[in-house]
Amino acid sequence: MLEGRKKLARFTNIDPGTEAAFDRWVDKGALQKEVFLEPVPESFKPYLIDPNHTADREVYYALKGQEWRIPAMRLLWKEGLGWNEHFERLEGALFGYESWQNDWWIAHCNERGGTGGIALFCTVDAEGLRWMELAGFRALPPFGRAEIPVRSFHPDEETAMALFLAEDEDAVALARFKLLPKRQQKMLEDNSNGPWQITREQIPEINRHLKRQVDILLRRSKT
Repeated sequence: MLEGRKKLARFTNIDPGTEAAFDRWVDKGALQKEVFLEPVPESFKPYLIDPNHTADREVYYALKGQEWRIPAMRLLWKEGLGWNEHFERLEGALFGYESWQNDWWIAHCNERGGTGGIALFCTVDAEGLRWMELAGFRALPPFGRAEIPVRSFHPDEETAMALFLAEDEDAVALARFKLLPKRQQKMLEDNSNGPWQITREQIPEINRHLKRQVDILLRRSKT
């Protein structure tokens, strides 16, 4: 930031040592600092490790002359309830990153499952995969088994993903998808860790709440 390459920094519940390091430059007049307390949403409270944690402390630092970025970033975070790569790009622009840096970051995020939310995985059979290809991978196939198992994996759990695919004798591929917050919250309501089951009848609703395209991560070998 001191070199002017980055215009804004945002921290939530910042480490005291980090805050002191930034405050040094606030005192010297190089940075502008603003602090906000954001109440923890009621829906999050059952999952808190510390029940006394009722608010998050947000700290912003902006270069002098770039203070307008602070209210702009707060507005983005308040409105970005369906966070996707477009919000991610806007956030990067407000931080001061160049277009090529935002392009690299979004491509990196997409390789790891996309921006925001939990990546969910299900298997698809040959007919379903053909349908998805014709649909441009914009939806899950609205037919097939009466119940579809859904799992969540860390991006590095490639062996577990492969085993999940192998367990389904009819499957030819492993699909990854992400849901908008309201639909994701509904799925996680009674079981936050999975696995989950979705029915064939739920697929149209799932497709209406997809955040981005469906990715095919693994394909079963034909040999």
